[in-house]
Amino acid sequence: MLFETDKRMLGDSHLDPRENVIKLREQCLKLASRYITEDQAELQKEGRSAGARISHTELLKRLRKICPQLTAREGSPGNLALYYPRNSDELYEALTDGGYSTDVFFIFNKYVGGMPKEELPEWGYVDIDTSLIATREHIRGWRTILIGLLLAGAISYADTVKEFGDPALDPRNTVWMKKTLEWRESPHKKFTLGQYLKETRQ
Repeated sequence: MLFETDKRMLGDSHLDPRENVIKLREQCLKLASRYITEDQAELQKEGRSAGARISHTELLKRLRKICPQLTAREGSPGNLALYYPRNSDELYEALTDGGYSTDVFFIFNKYVGGMPKEELPEWGYVDIDTSLIATREHIRGWRTILIGLLLAGAISYADTVKEFGDPALDPRNTVWMKKTLEWRESPHKKFTLGQYLKETRQ
């Protein structure tokens, strides 16, 4: 009896188990790469968090100087949750979407970020999984918290720079510069990104 080798088993397509695992991993990484953010290479550098740190209590004190309406409450274990009053449009939406809280505080205030109750660096970095995708912040930097407050319309860019300085010359500022572009163009205004887009489309 004559056995002929299947042509499909010849060449690179015929891999031993170890080679096949490598090939499959390469395919998975290629598929996962579409979820990698353009700034991930920067965000995953542990060295971003080097330098001086400030305590969460000092940070909160300084935040309240530029945002007196900010409220801090106990969040998940070891963290504080930050809240800011809703504007009229946000309040209307909260009352009409059917899923609002029965707690008066949460009706009138929106979540605008959180912070660990520890010392925070200026810049944080993220963890990545086996697919090289960022999964969570390993260390949260206080500039991340400022970005959240800008996005929520709680602070102006001018107030931010006045209290925390301008990081324009810091080599770690890539994400900051991208996320704050609209606020730098209107540094004395407090607005959400939604409000900005609505205004620019009119």
